[in-house]
Amino acid sequence: MFGYKFGLWALVGLLVILNVLFWTAHHHKPARQTKSPQTIKMTYDADQVPVQGNLIIRLAGKGDGQSQKFGAKAEWHAYWNFICDDERGGNFKLSAYTPGGTLSGKTVNQSGISGYGDAVYDDSGQFTLKVQASAICTWKISVKKLPN
Repeated sequence: MFGYKFGLWALVGLLVILNVLFWTAHHHKPARQTKSPQTIKMTYDADQVPVQGNLIIRLAGKGDGQSQKFGAKAEWHAYWNFICDDERGGNFKLSAYTPGGTLSGKTVNQSGISGYGDAVYDDSGQFTLKVQASAICTWKISVKKLPN
């Protein structure tokens, strides 16, 4: 009698195990694997702008920066780009000043992960470029005078 009960319990146990395995295999959904979305940073390199012209000054940095004083005749272009290391982005501000500290022309004020553009200045004289940028942002600027 002991052998019969043992065999019956062994069969019941085996059926329970098989049922659990079968149910798990057909009803259990594996955990979804999630990938964090990749951030695409699009910009151009201010060192490789396609515009013909005479290079006046080129500068690059990370965070705040300032150029040396340079001279330019009317209608000079500041080609700029920035890229930030964080998906939340950062800020980039470019301003041109005269030696007396007067703001000249327009100020570029951008925010985001990256950006680029061309700022045209109509003034002639001596200038200094000042960049105010988030510490996580690298930037490049090329100043060119276009041929007449």
